[in-house]
Amino acid sequence: MTKRTIPEASSDTRFLYQRLIKVEAGETITYDELSKEIGRNVRKARYLLASARRMALSNDRVVFGTIRGVGLRRMDNSGIVGSVESRTKRIRNQARKGLKELGCVDGELSRDDTVKHNVGVSVFSVLSEITKPKSIKRLEGKVEATQASLPLAKTLDAFKEK
Repeated sequence: MTKRTIPEASSDTRFLYQRLIKVEAGETITYDELSKEIGRNVRKARYLLASARRMALSNDRVVFGTIRGVGLRRMDNSGIVGSVESRTKRIRNQARKGLKELGCVDGELSRDDTVKHNVGVSVFSVLSEITKPKSIKRLEGKVEATQASLPLAKTLDAFKEK
């Protein structure tokens, strides 16, 4: 069995990464600027920019948001925290879509597939429930009272209370 290695980032990805980490918090860098950096259109090679953004996040704790049709904005602390709401909404939508798709299963399943189906329904149901605005409000109250993030057990307890 051969050992899988992580390929080294392409030179274009490294150039983009080096440019991204120089962007100040709250500053915007356009797709045109990034395209000039590597000599080709980053919109047609989005994978390069995605890799550079992941590197900036992993190596330098730098987060970028997109400005549709313009470029990237380096998020400040407030922007990072502000993205929680949209990510939570996306998670809820994905969970609901997963439930809808699993509801389309028609007919007999093998024992293994039945287990996978039921696990999927369970996971998506929990995610859908805990990402409801009402559930988030309940959790906000608990967090506000402690002025700290909650450990997992206490977070789960907050969702049990009605």
